[in-house]
Amino acid sequence: MQNTSMESYSWTYPYIKCLNNVPSSTSGFSSANTNLTCVVDCSTDGGYSNAPIDILTDCTSASSSMNMLTSERSKNISLSADAHFYLAYRGNAWVALNYPTQQGLDWSIVTHIDLRKRLDGFINTPPVAKVVSPQYVIVNRTVQINIPVSDANVGDDVEDFIDTTSMTPMSSVPVQFLIYVQSQPACSIEPIIFPLDRCLEVQVGVSISFNLSAMNLCNASVATLTGIIVSSGITGMNRGNLTRSSTNSSIYYVLFTWTPQTNQVGLQELCTIAYTSENLPSDQYCVTFTLLLQRPRPQQPLPQRLLPQQPLPQRPLPQQPLPQQLLPQRPLPQQPLPQPPLPQQPLPQRPLPQQPLPQRALLQQRHRQLQPLR
Repeated sequence: MQNTSMESYSWTYPYIKCLNNVPSSTSGFSSANTNLTCVVDCSTDGGYSNAPIDILTDCTSASSSMNMLTSERSKNISLSADAHFYLAYRGNAWVALNYPTQQGLDWSIVTHIDLRKRLDGFINTPPVAKVVSPQYVIVNRTVQINIPVSDANVGDDVEDFIDTTSMTPMSSVPVQFLIYVQSQPACSIEPIIFPLDRCLEVQVGVSISFNLSAMNLCNASVATLTGIIVSSGITGMNRGNLTRSSTNSSIYYVLFTWTPQTNQVGLQELCTIAYTSENLPSDQYCVTFTLLLQRPRPQQPLPQRLLPQQPLPQRPLPQQPLPQQLLPQRPLPQQPLPQPPLPQQPLPQRPLPQQPLPQRALLQQRHRQLQPLR
């Protein structure tokens, strides 16, 4: 069964050089390579002890102001099904401590690998935890240290459980880092990192490059920006040197380049922290890239299966009279149109001269009136 292991370490810089195959690539450390060894349940290590993995990793970030270098590498391990054991990196070159005052102490980083199936029938995927060491804090000030992980964060040991009621962790990933307590800085204003404004979808085999910028909010005569540290890197992503902006002396940037590989398809996260010359850190900034095998093509409409068309109901159209061929016509006799009567004006009457009645008629009339009654 093929498994992937991710190793991440911090080293004293420039005591250890920022190169590939850290630490053996540094002159004088060619014999510094060693293997991760099984320390518990080695009888069920699934064949790991027959082909152990070493500690060689690749530099992902370095800061001369902090004297710190980080390196990491993912490696494939072939193990048999149901393997479960504890794996450790042991040494005695831990940085000297002030409290308690000790140096040259033995130490070990132990992780638990368990390929047995969970109650739900799946093999567990353990959490991944990365943190910058040392963590700089200011004396007499409460500070919250955030550790980016892919599972629940419990103290300085990351464990995951099958559900909220279980008390038995399915895996346990150690997180070890140093805390450096320093006096009150002259400027306690933290720097800021500008979020990326580029497309975060990338394609396998297509190289990308981008600048990640940070701003120093302190007066330059008091504190300057001295580094942008990678707290959680992406395998194969390279970074340049810290450069001051030519247009704004408070802004600095680092150039990142990356050619994604097929085995990185999915989500890849990059986390960074900016530091001032007084070791004052910014908030951690994380950005997640989505790696695709190829960019999605614009979708073409699916071919439609043609159905037999039903005739649409026809709406009868008003019929237009066909043009008639004109025959020569005889002129019809015209009848006079009736004329409306004109209003008649009364003619002026001329008074006639009265004629005297004839006298005889008058006498007869009188005579009739005088005749006695019979």
